[in-house]
Amino acid sequence: MSTVYQFPQLPIYNSILHPSPNLPISHSNKHIRLRFEHSLGKPFTPHPLQPIHSFSPPWTHTHPNIRFDLTEVPSSDNKIYITRIRTLIQEYPHHTLCLTDGSKTTNKAAYAYSVDGSLESHRIRNMASIFTAELMAIFTCLSHLSQLSPNGKYLLLTDSLSSLHSLMDPYSIHPLIQRIHLTLQALHSINTQITFIWIPGHIGLPEHDAVDRAAQQATSFTNITDYSLLPATDYKNHYRSLILKQWYSFWQNQSPNKLHLIKQTPTPWRSSYRDSRREEVVLARLRISHTRITHSHLINSSSQSPAPCPHCHEDNLTTGHMFTCSQLLPLRSSLNVPSSLCQALRNNSDSVSRSLQYLRLTQFFTSI
Repeated sequence: MSTVYQFPQLPIYNSILHPSPNLPISHSNKHIRLRFEHSLGKPFTPHPLQPIHSFSPPWTHTHPNIRFDLTEVPSSDNKIYITRIRTLIQEYPHHTLCLTDGSKTTNKAAYAYSVDGSLESHRIRNMASIFTAELMAIFTCLSHLSQLSPNGKYLLLTDSLSSLHSLMDPYSIHPLIQRIHLTLQALHSINTQITFIWIPGHIGLPEHDAVDRAAQQATSFTNITDYSLLPATDYKNHYRSLILKQWYSFWQNQSPNKLHLIKQTPTPWRSSYRDSRREEVVLARLRISHTRITHSHLINSSSQSPAPCPHCHEDNLTTGHMFTCSQLLPLRSSLNVPSSLCQALRNNSDSVSRSLQYLRLTQFFTSI
């Protein structure tokens, strides 16, 4: 739904995000948003930053001048990095030095930038990602430069490699990157030169450390000082995390759930993916403790209880008994298959393979 918010022209926009108050709660058009808000326990009110639909084709835009020289430095010695940075700066003796940085705590985000030693920092909306914070630092710094006298020359240093790589894409649909491109166009039109340089963070460069501290301190501001809108991806990630948190909480309270005894968190398990479709079916049935041999009596009117164990003849066969049968202990020991159902079916491909091999040798496999 966060993505739909970006495009009001879509036919489904009003029906999903602004349902008619006259429709009953059971109506399909009211189901999506109202039920989602009910599950969140709060209103769903994202207002994402809208993408820009420029009339000029992307290939006509000015390609940003970005230097990645320091990515090729083999040494991780901070002194070597600082020396190389100083050397790069000396290549631009008539350029004003600018630096940017973003910061993100558990539930707060901020950014800071400096122009010729003058610092500026802002706390932004809590939903912002660190990537967004870094981009906003660059965008705000460039916007500041666009207000200065034309014919300027600026050297912008940032430790966000992902941001600089993103700026290399002239076809990006990211709304912040689009705005940075347009700002660079505006700067180019007034003959202002911008050169980006990537630098590693936390290497003891005094100028960057000052910006880094300013960004971190801004996260502790009492109020948000920059209410700029965020990309839709930040809202999607935020609401996804809320949904996952509720899902985890719900799953932890599933005490009678047999799958919960084996799987403590509702996350995908790599061991569930097998080369054989039949193995995937068997594994899934074992983990939820519902198999044909143990539960077919529920749909078979001629039988009132599960079949007995074919090896020890104990009544009421269960999936747990398949791994604890005393008659099969030597076989389990030889295959290194644990007697605990949780251990035998845990998220470990080797353990699962041994357990399935054990079930094949005991003839359980075809009955599951």
